[in-house]
Amino acid sequence: MANEKAQIQSVKNDVIIVNLPYMGDAKTTYLTADLAAAGIAATVKDNIGLANNDYLLLGEPGSQTAEIVKIGAAVTRGSAMTISACVYAHSAGTKVTQIRWNQCAIYGSTSASDTAPTIIGSAENLDVAHGRNEIKASTTYAYYYARYYNVQTTTYSPYSDSVASGGLTSKARGEIKREFLSMFNEKVDALITDDWLNRTINRWQRELLKRKKTWNCLRAVSISDLVEGQQGYTSPTDIFDSSEDSFISVKLKGEYPLSYTDATVFRELTSDHTGTTVSTAASVGGTTLTLTDSSDITQQNGNVYCKGVSIGYTLNTESTGVLSGITTCVAITAFADAGSGYTTVTASGHGFSDGDTCYIGSTRNYDGEYTVSGVAGDDFNIIKTFVADDATGACSTVDDSITEALSVGDEVWQVFTSGQPSQFTIDGKIKLYPIPDSSWDGTNLTVEHWKKFPDLDDDSDSTLFQWPENCYLYLNYQAGIRRKLSDSVVLARKAEWRDELEDLVSGDSDDDEIRIGPRNIYNVIY
Repeated sequence: MANEKAQIQSVKNDVIIVNLPYMGDAKTTYLTADLAAAGIAATVKDNIGLANNDYLLLGEPGSQTAEIVKIGAAVTRGSAMTISACVYAHSAGTKVTQIRWNQCAIYGSTSASDTAPTIIGSAENLDVAHGRNEIKASTTYAYYYARYYNVQTTTYSPYSDSVASGGLTSKARGEIKREFLSMFNEKVDALITDDWLNRTINRWQRELLKRKKTWNCLRAVSISDLVEGQQGYTSPTDIFDSSEDSFISVKLKGEYPLSYTDATVFRELTSDHTGTTVSTAASVGGTTLTLTDSSDITQQNGNVYCKGVSIGYTLNTESTGVLSGITTCVAITAFADAGSGYTTVTASGHGFSDGDTCYIGSTRNYDGEYTVSGVAGDDFNIIKTFVADDATGACSTVDDSITEALSVGDEVWQVFTSGQPSQFTIDGKIKLYPIPDSSWDGTNLTVEHWKKFPDLDDDSDSTLFQWPENCYLYLNYQAGIRRKLSDSVVLARKAEWRDELEDLVSGDSDDDEIRIGPRNIYNVIY
């Protein structure tokens, strides 16, 4: 079943209120014959999907006679079932719902992210008659958790999200529901279910997104690093969508803004670029490089560039996308200070002799051409004042080997314009022009954007919106529709919610509180 995780509705004075398990996708049927108190023979519309030892909820959560029973014998397809003796009488038409768990337990911890909190007391039966369990913590903790338990299978649900002992914030989903129910004298029943409230709160957030540029809480900044020779960068994961409208600014170092260019114009601007991507990961010293599509790459004796590394090849086999004839190189494992302006390089199996020319690449401080001296086993010296032990890079007899490990998807270019990026477009990724050169490698790319409201999946999840009180009005409006109240009442509630929203847009509302008086939904006069 979906949404297995337990849900803590609220915490106050170390009393933890735990919601019943989610049953929105559970097997349901109904009694077709009256079931007397203490009865064990239940007749339902259809028992398909039910089995011996399954737990069943008889009635609606929150109703006085709601209770959990267990199927006590093998189920033969049809309508009859043997159950554990029920406490209350249930009439024909009573809803019957399969429920995976029959108990819940609470836990405590000093941490808000504990994966194994300490159980407090023992598990207790789900209180379906009240629609929730209220459990007093016998030992107090800074944070509380809950999870459900199945006595028959001895299995537990995942832990709930943690809730601080001080309770939920006013922006938490559980607190929004509680305040709405209290403020409007509403109740959870067959129509206004807990699941309906949860879905409607998320729907309210989606309504707010229609005016995303109004709410500062949706402004976000994402920072990544530029990579030499890389044109495309992944959009922020929380961005509203990939359209231009969702981007506020794109800057280098957080201060040099880039100009936006339409994707079609950008393609024309870069039409002379020749590039592809790595198809198979390549290791340092590899003698071949497999590309996604090498049809635009020169067939023989050429160079391509990937992550700032120049790679020379002798043959391009277009049918397989393989560049071959690449000169091998040896990985460098250490740099050390040799004194007097020299640095010792350690590279196992380097093969150099004194006086040889050595090319070093993919380091932070030592890229370049050097004359080898002081060869001793895996070590040799170069004329370069020691800076730091980069412990990376590679050395070769040529300056166009694969000196850095290349990953699938890395960009590979043969013809391109590089320099300081000044323009960007949105075309699957954030694409830059010119492509960053070595002087911009590692520079921050700062993307300010409009993000989405994350769905509230747990009662402890909080909305980003500054005024959760607006949600009370939206829930009241939607509850009117749900309960099929008169058109005039529904329209009045809708107007009340929209008017308050307009006040928020114009900045006329009280930032501290939107004051809404309690009212009875069944006796509203407008």
